[in-house]
Amino acid sequence: MANCVECVFFDVGQASANLINLGDERAIIIDTGHKNSGWPLIRYIERYCPNIELLILTHNDRDHDGGVETLLERFVERIKKIYFLDDRDHKDIRTMALLNSERFRERVDKAGVIIERLERTDTPVRIFEDARLNIELKILFPDFQENLNANTHNAASGVIQLDIGTQRILFGGDAELDAWKAIHSHREKAGHNFPLQCNILTIPHHGGKIGPKHNKQNLDWLYNEAINSDTGVISAGSRKRHHPREDVITAIVQGGTKVICTQRFEQCDPGFYSKSLNPDWFSLSHKPGDKNGIHCMGSVVAHVYPDRTEILKLKQFMRYCREFPCPLCIST
Repeated sequence: MANCVECVFFDVGQASANLINLGDERAIIIDTGHKNSGWPLIRYIERYCPNIELLILTHNDRDHDGGVETLLERFVERIKKIYFLDDRDHKDIRTMALLNSERFRERVDKAGVIIERLERTDTPVRIFEDARLNIELKILFPDFQENLNANTHNAASGVIQLDIGTQRILFGGDAELDAWKAIHSHREKAGHNFPLQCNILTIPHHGGKIGPKHNKQNLDWLYNEAINSDTGVISAGSRKRHHPREDVITAIVQGGTKVICTQRFEQCDPGFYSKSLNPDWFSLSHKPGDKNGIHCMGSVVAHVYPDRTEILKLKQFMRYCREFPCPLCIST
């Protein structure tokens, strides 16, 4: 597929793992899922793109970086650069501890892996570009001071912007309201238009709370004034009662965004545990990241061209939603 970039948002249960397939067996990875949930990501890398241009951890919570140990064990010699936050005591940063351990230090040094802090400067930092694919990847949040001021780990979560021609994907990590306010302020100073338009947004914090200032007014601001996305992807596990939240889904849908979830939840249908809901759209998602999970869309695969974005099997998925209606999201 000429000039097409495949983006995969993996079904890893209550966690996050995403991959940008650049072609020529090259990939960018953004988050790795839980320790035991990231196998769909690992299998995909082994099959399609074992050369990793960038490994990015939006923050150092275990549902985003828990799979990094397995990934390093299998691919560390094929990783060019690693970005992660300096957001807590160094002994508690899993990636740093592994890279400095006897197990990996010599392999990292021999491979020449470059290690960087996940921070922007006064302007978004471009961390990858490919002129042939018309692609660039930027860090929108945090900068050094924003990371330092964050009073929770989620408050420092990185936000990554992928531009492919006229198309845009935002990886929201677990970013809280203050992060989006900061991004909004940076864009305002730079003279950019509002809202921040994108074709796909990974909904921050798995559709859960957006921090201590979580309320309807702020949700409406975030998903109507600050960001406007064609599609929102929520990666969350079936057994997690508060991810996603109904008020979050309502705000997103009211903003005109179609919502796709990797798994189905009790919030969708209180009786869904008794139903057989496993459409299994993709071979790469044949085993959910959460062994107790029940697929909704499963792993979400998007083909992004410079002038359009296509989500695979979306029409079939919408027919499935009509058969098993969900009051929260896309089937509304």
